[in-house]
Amino acid sequence: MSFFDSFYRMQVFRRRHNAAPFSRKRGKFLASLLNQGYSRTTLSQMSAHLIHINRVLGFKDKMRVISPAELEWAGRRWEKYSGPLRNRLPGKFTYELFMRIGRAWLRYNNCLAEPTRPRISDDRSIRRELAART
Repeated sequence: MSFFDSFYRMQVFRRRHNAAPFSRKRGKFLASLLNQGYSRTTLSQMSAHLIHINRVLGFKDKMRVISPAELEWAGRRWEKYSGPLRNRLPGKFTYELFMRIGRAWLRYNNCLAEPTRPRISDDRSIRRELAART
């Protein structure tokens, strides 16, 4: 039994979510959010968005590392999309919601290439080196 079999009552939703790519990974992600106290309504909304996020990013069989710029591009693309896979009209927060869920999903799977920040001590030592050279 998958997460979606226990989460959704209607067979049509269970089939849709179980048939979409990364069903098991999405189920684990949503189960972890459920354990953190997210509401069922929020998880239902997120589960639908995860299918679209994977589709817009081109994930079918395998996930890959996504840059923040590529995620932003995908969010803007979804923001403007008005085709048959869209249940609601694009709204004010379409982009923000896509980005928030997308970042969480990609971080959960270690697929978001986040810029690394140098440690403060490293930054100071670099400045000292540069000052010593001049």
